[in-house]
Formats: sequence, C-alpha cells, structure tokens
Amino acid sequence: MKTKILSAAILAATLVIAVIAVINGPESIITHWDFSGNVTSHGSKYSILVLPAVAVLLFLVFLHYEKHPLSTNKLHKIKDSEHNRQLIISFIGIAEVAVMLIIMYVTLCAAEFLPMYTAVLIALLAAIIAMYVAMNRKLEKAA
Repeated sequence: MKTKILSAAILAATLVIAVIAVINGPESIITHWDFSGNVTSHGSKYSILVLPAVAVLLFLVFLHYEKHPLSTNKLHKIKDSEHNRQLIISFIGIAEVAVMLIIMYVTLCAAEFLPMYTAVLIALLAAIIAMYVAMNRKLEKAA
C-alpha cells in the first residue's frame, strides 16, 4: 500500500511537471537522446503530455497485477500460495515505483529541468531486473 501511495505521488508530480513545461516551457521539448545523453531530436511542447499518459496506463496495469498477482503466471508454473502472492505483490509494488521514477526522470529531462544521464536509467532498469531474478528464485514452483 505504501508503494501505491508513493507511485501515485510520483505520477502526480510527473503530471505537474509536464503541465508546467507546457505552460511555461519553450515551444519545443527534447524527444530523444543518444546513449551519451546528447540531444538528437526535439518536438512540440505538447508531446511531453504523452509521458504522464503512459504513466497513468502503466499505473493501471500495475494495479491490475497487484490485485491478481498470479495472472502473471503464464510462463512459469508458480504454486498458488500466500507466500508467492505476497512475494509477487511486493515485487510489483517496487517495480511500479521504479518505473514511475523512470518516467518522471525522463519528463524532467524532456522539459530541460535536468540533464539526461543514461546511467540513471540503466541503473533503475538493472535494479528492476535484479529484483525480478531474486524474486523468481524465491518463488515456490508447482510440481
């Protein structure tokens, strides 16, 4: 529940940042960076509103999977147990916060409030992958 509140707060902050960028920002925003963080493309300032829209959609997807954690059980034969449910819900909550942080960081960079450091994005993605691998090892598999 704490992660859901934190995710919602990050989502709200992302929306506020995007609206501020549309109202007070330049006519164009950054839409693409290369791997070194150099700007390679600009777009309309209104295109920044796509980022909070994507965040809302992902928030709803995470909400669904938190309510139905074993619906992710398509590839693995995970045993239906309370231990597994809690482990998956915990991972989903942490991953949700990390994804919302990534979207907020990209929004801040697109609005030119922060410089883009690809190492930040790589570190967050690596953390999500590491948590997934660790969680997957702890799951009880069905016989």
